[in-house]
Parts: sequence; C-alpha cells; structure tokens
Amino acid sequence: MITFFTENPILTSTRAAKDGRVMELDPTLLVGGLGPRLPQALKKISDGFYPGTAAQ
Repeated sequence: MITFFTENPILTSTRAAKDGRVMELDPTLLVGGLGPRLPQALKKISDGFYPGTAAQ
C-alpha cells in the first residue's frame, strides 16, 4: 500500500507524502469492528498522529 502511495504522482504531491507522514496499517485491524485487535489498531493510529507521545 505504501508503494502505491509513493508511486502515484498525485498522492506524492500531498503534504503528508512530502513530510514522510504516511503510515501503513493492517486493514484487518479495523474491518472486524469492535474486536480484540481494536486497541492495537487505535494505538498504531495514535502513534502515527502523535509520534512523540507513544507510551514507553
């Protein structure tokens, strides 16, 4: 998926791509709804949005 994003000229012109702020997330983490892996998905998204605040 990241390859698709970085090879597409329209997507590479976005600020996220230019700043290196593109993250890849396993789509199965969110598709299943409120399953046991939801906290894992939310943590990964949170870490992507707020990289300096990740729990140690």
